[in-house]
Amino acid sequence: MGLQERVQWPPFGAMQLPPTVTPPTHVAIVAPASGLDDAALQARVSYLEALGCSCDVGQVTQPGPALESDVARAQELAAAMRSDASVILCARGGYGTTRLLDALDFAEFANRPKWVVGFSDITALQLAILKHTGIGSASGFLLYPSLDECGIARPRAGESLWQTLGGDFQPVRSLKCLRPGRAQGPLVGGCLSMITALVGTPHLPDLSGTLLFLEDVGERPYRIDRMLQQLWSAGVLQDVAGLIAGHFAGCHARGALDATVPDVLAHWASRVNCPAVTGLPYGHDIDSLVLPIGVPATLDADAGTLDLYPV
Repeated sequence: MGLQERVQWPPFGAMQLPPTVTPPTHVAIVAPASGLDDAALQARVSYLEALGCSCDVGQVTQPGPALESDVARAQELAAAMRSDASVILCARGGYGTTRLLDALDFAEFANRPKWVVGFSDITALQLAILKHTGIGSASGFLLYPSLDECGIARPRAGESLWQTLGGDFQPVRSLKCLRPGRAQGPLVGGCLSMITALVGTPHLPDLSGTLLFLEDVGERPYRIDRMLQQLWSAGVLQDVAGLIAGHFAGCHARGALDATVPDVLAHWASRVNCPAVTGLPYGHDIDSLVLPIGVPATLDADAGTLDLYPV
């Protein structure tokens, strides 16, 4: 099958991507999770302005407890979803996105689809949008940490962001095989702890038949195992078409009884009935790829390749 062949996957037959975007464009900057102080924010907005982008900068951009600003953050996000912006770019991860999901009007967003860019805690918003509207998003870029204090983008992240938003989906090579095989399906995923947090809510899409990519940060390996066990016990993992592990930053074993992340991933690769790989350059504390959630893809675990197709 050629890379340009269009494929319809049954789980996401109605899936679509927002219109392609290249800079200069209209960007709405919001903070569904943690925010940035003014100096950190303005330095990073300069990256977009240098590309000629017009930026609507949200008011809820200050660091602080999420519990104190739910209403304001939800209103700001809802306004961005209704706006004429072509991209919603999230300030950073952290905590708070799941507290907003019940208050959002996803039908209204479907009337004006736009790219939602983020990862980490923003995974919850991106998967909720996919569940309620069938509209994909871009996972792997945030104002922080993808841009430094001088507004300079990490090279791979910056290039991958605009390639993805422009519909130029680059293949991934040199993945490490954990379980052999070849599978096709929509590429869906994000931060493991956020996917787990959506279990039992109305905001988790059906992951059956998907190529599921995962990353996380600061979790001990036994917690990663516990989250994967929860997904298994909830019936989420059994029917995925493929499992793709990204970077698990700072997820170190502590003590002789704690397994390592490679141990945990190898164990779950042996349990799932699908191809599985590791080594996806995606996640926290690295120069991450930006991945289009919802696009048709082919995983070849034996060859260590992931190919993405236009929609």
